[in-house]
Amino acid sequence: MRNIFFISVLFLSFLSCKSNDRTDDILWYDEPAKEWIEALPLGNGRIGVMVYGNTRTEHLQLNDDSLWPGDNGWKEPEGNPEDLREIRQLLFDGKNTEADKMFVDKFSNKSIIRE
Repeated sequence: MRNIFFISVLFLSFLSCKSNDRTDDILWYDEPAKEWIEALPLGNGRIGVMVYGNTRTEHLQLNDDSLWPGDNGWKEPEGNPEDLREIRQLLFDGKNTEADKMFVDKFSNKSIIRE
């Protein structure tokens, strides 16, 4: 008799448990973030991004700890608008490795591993 009571209580407790519906973990918005202040930050502490705009004019603002150092002893990167235009052209031409190397050399305070 005790076993039947125990099994009944156990069965009823399973029935009364809320299902493990993970809808509480979903963020859903009716419209895209129109400006930076509305964007959700994504990142891992070393590199981050803020995404905002719409599907036609989406904006990605990137941040990397080697671009904005907390240490004032780092020198200002030497990159200029002409260097940026050259990097963009390299990317359009499919020369991603060259573009990455130039970006690191001109706009970053980190070093690249040379092959």
